[in-house]
Amino acid sequence: MKEKFDMDRRQKARETFTKLLEIWSDDIEVLIDLAQLVESTDSTKSLSLYERACELLRERENIEAPPEMVNNMGSLYMQLGNYERARECYEEAEAKLQDDIDNGVSEGASMLVTIRYNLARCLEHLCLFDSAETMYQSILRQKENYIDCYMRLGCLARDRGQIYESSVWFKEAMSVNQANCDAWTLIGNLHMAKHEWGPAQKKFEHILKMSKDDVYSLVALGNVWLETLFSPSRNRENDSKNMERALAMFSRAIRIQPKNMWAANGVGCILAFKQQWQEARDLFAQVREATADFFDVWVNIAHVYMETRQYVPAIQMYSNAMKKFNREHDSIMLMYLARAFYRAGKMQESRETLEKATVEAPDNVQVKFNHAFIMKTMALSVLKDVKATTEQVNGAMEDLKTAERILSYISRNRDDTLAGARLVSRTLAGEEARECGDLLKQAQTYLARARQQDEEEQRLRAKQDEVYRLLIYYLGKTISFTENWWRKKKSRGNVGRKKKGADGDEFVNDSSDMGDWQGEGDGEGGEKRRKDKASRKASRKRREKRIGGDGSGSDEETAKAERRRKKKEAADGWRVTEKNGFNLVKSRAFLSSDDDSSDGAPPPQPEDIEDSPRPPRITDSESDEDSEPKPRKKKPVMDSDDSGDESGSDAGSGSDDDAPARRHLQMDSDQSEESSPRKKKQIKSDSDSD
Repeated sequence: MKEKFDMDRRQKARETFTKLLEIWSDDIEVLIDLAQLVESTDSTKSLSLYERACELLRERENIEAPPEMVNNMGSLYMQLGNYERARECYEEAEAKLQDDIDNGVSEGASMLVTIRYNLARCLEHLCLFDSAETMYQSILRQKENYIDCYMRLGCLARDRGQIYESSVWFKEAMSVNQANCDAWTLIGNLHMAKHEWGPAQKKFEHILKMSKDDVYSLVALGNVWLETLFSPSRNRENDSKNMERALAMFSRAIRIQPKNMWAANGVGCILAFKQQWQEARDLFAQVREATADFFDVWVNIAHVYMETRQYVPAIQMYSNAMKKFNREHDSIMLMYLARAFYRAGKMQESRETLEKATVEAPDNVQVKFNHAFIMKTMALSVLKDVKATTEQVNGAMEDLKTAERILSYISRNRDDTLAGARLVSRTLAGEEARECGDLLKQAQTYLARARQQDEEEQRLRAKQDEVYRLLIYYLGKTISFTENWWRKKKSRGNVGRKKKGADGDEFVNDSSDMGDWQGEGDGEGGEKRRKDKASRKASRKRREKRIGGDGSGSDEETAKAERRRKKKEAADGWRVTEKNGFNLVKSRAFLSSDDDSSDGAPPPQPEDIEDSPRPPRITDSESDEDSEPKPRKKKPVMDSDDSGDESGSDAGSGSDDDAPARRHLQMDSDQSEESSPRKKKQIKSDSDSD
């Protein structure tokens, strides 16, 4: 009630001075009084009012600001984080007071001690710890009962890791004033940092006896009971009792100070321990909304994600907290993050994070144990992998050796003063070390298996490389030939046209193919021959004239001859020859003597052979439109009956012109019984005329 009354009075005073300042904007006293009233609520406004008052003093009165005002300005600069400007203000105030003391003004001696203490605090913020410590000791020599200097010297020793020296300074402060709650609080926090929950509990309970409504002591005592719930060596039967005690302390602190975020955070921890994850998550979220600068609540939200198996959000929350509060090198936070990676199955990231933690805290036993455990886990997964390579197995064996060495060291070291030593079981470390040794003995089998697989893989890879090389080679050859073939074909023009005769569509062969079709030439070195349109038309007319003008045979015999000719064309075989690196298809007709003899029809005349449909002419890659045609040589086509009669008389005859004459005479003699002899005109082909 009294505090509320004082707040109301201060609010009315601020309103009054603000109205006065609107009337008299250059009143120095009003500026100073209003600046003092708003120091606790608006540091920026208070600082601007002080600076305006100093300017008016220099302009109107031609005097400098008093040391008290300059000291207040230095304090405001410190609150705003401008430590360099605060240092200048403190040094200016100290110099003015020192001049007054030298001039015989003794009233400023007590103020000088305060200013020097503020200057030492500013030096701490500037990380000038040695200068600050020297100034604290100088103040104590001047005034031995200045208890704040004892406590600051103890804090400096604590931050350097000198726990014993720190406790000595705190006890010196308690000897000056036994009822000083701050000295007892610092001693209690020192015990909590060393995980000495019993001595810490006694210190905070002593503070509550002196001041039952001390909110800091209530929250600290609640944290003591809360820490006992997470101790690995605790008596689990007392968990319920300790939980109720912690909840009572936090609730009492909230009743005294409803907006105390540390007490609310403690209540959220109790809910999380009861596995009421959603309620704890909501409470932590409310605290974070109230203030975003509370590091513990960020970490607790990440812990809730971990317990609910939401590992990805937990990793993100840990990382964000470390970046926001500059805790990237905090070994405890690195262990939290490594555990999240491990639970998420990201072993490599977990190992890298633990390696960073090992660098930051090389003597931390808990970090060493976790690092060895993750190395052993990763090595075991590699050994179980049937597809592991020799290099991977060798790396796993090295990890097992390192893990065994670390775990053996932890199991033998009984020094509980090391960081994290009380959180690691020496028995468990020994068991893990023995398991690493057993895996090393079995690793030779896995190594032999990996070597065998590597050799097999190398052989298979060699075969694949050879196949690939050949594929590339033949593919290149094919592409090169195709490009050359199309280039030559385009340069040659449209060669090899189709002609449509009476018997259907026929292929027109190049002259280079005809030699091979007739049984002569090798298909490569022969000259090409083409017939123009006029010669083909004349040949067709001669064939029609011969068939139509031959009166010795009947229509039935003519039809039979036509059928035999079509059978011969249908029976044409196909053979593949290789010419200039490209497969050409060439036709050759195989005439059976049985077909001719069975029908009793006369064999085809030389004109028939010459004018009959020729096999397809496919343009060769080396053909030239301007090349001269090569004369063709005729093969005699003989009937089986005729071959017996003429085998003796015509043996050894190699003349191509005599063969058609003999076939013509034989045909006339066979038909002499049916009709009178008729003189036939023999039509020579272009090749014969040549």
